[in-house]
Amino acid sequence: MVTSQQILSAKKCGDIFSSDCKQDVIAEYREIARVYHPDISTDPKANEVMAKVNQLYEEALRLIDAGTWEVSNQIILKDKSGKKYVGRYLKQVPFELGEAYIANSSVTYLFAQKNKKFFDNAMEQIKGLRYANRKMEDEISRFMPQILYALSLEDGRYCIVLKKPEDVFLLSDVADFFGGSIPDRHVAWIMSRLSNLCCYFSYVGIAHNGLTIQNCFITPSKHAVLPLGGWWYTQKLGAKMIGVPRVIYDVMPLKAKSEKKSDAMTDLESAKLIGRQISDLSSLPEAFRQFLNTGSAHDAVEEFSRWNKTLDKSYGERKFVNMQVTKSDIYK
Repeated sequence: MVTSQQILSAKKCGDIFSSDCKQDVIAEYREIARVYHPDISTDPKANEVMAKVNQLYEEALRLIDAGTWEVSNQIILKDKSGKKYVGRYLKQVPFELGEAYIANSSVTYLFAQKNKKFFDNAMEQIKGLRYANRKMEDEISRFMPQILYALSLEDGRYCIVLKKPEDVFLLSDVADFFGGSIPDRHVAWIMSRLSNLCCYFSYVGIAHNGLTIQNCFITPSKHAVLPLGGWWYTQKLGAKMIGVPRVIYDVMPLKAKSEKKSDAMTDLESAKLIGRQISDLSSLPEAFRQFLNTGSAHDAVEEFSRWNKTLDKSYGERKFVNMQVTKSDIYK
């Protein structure tokens, strides 16, 4: 029998119910009610406990009917064939089209049924990435998303599971660790990697359209940026856009807004927005601050050249500054 403390601290129905079988859940619910129902129990928190039990019981029945189940830090999914997928995660993050689950070696994006077109677009865009030669592929592909699974779920949702190295953390989480402002030397290498990515996107002929602190991940030890999320908005340059996060819409060039077409400047402005969001602008070198607050070039290569000049003015000689951040710091 679960204790009142376990019930009150439970976050998911699977924390107090031992099985995703409806008969088992009903039986366990009745057993718990016989102990904690306010008409019977002498526990001073009986009302609070039973309210929590009722909430989790209703959630359990809903999930069972949908073919899924939830335990704290564990995601359980069933595809349309009935095959079950179970995994533990470090953090659950809502995003505008569904939910994301960050694990040690993967990131899972779950799309609501109504957002199938975004799921389909992400699959198409990721699979369509190309490289000029083996050297470019070896250099760039390690930062690009690698699909482990793509599933149509029993409950109507859609799922993409992407590979993620264990030492890779969500950029917004790293910013939170530093109290909202990442030290400027680290912001500098993040901007350099974002500039590299924009040049690659330009080569491929796409606008990512989803470069945000919630879609980008970083590797502190290797100074790498991985744009694992946001591919559901990606389109070829000049093609009609299917959507964009609100924060990016606010900084998009006017032409892209009015024509609703993908533009390379959207990614360039998104990169600068990221720089402003993760830094304390007042602590940046003057040239660095001016770069972040000045409009982007129309061309990614030209913008990259401007950024390199900014680095020279801001810091002179380049040097590697280690970012002291570990998984236990980010995901306690």
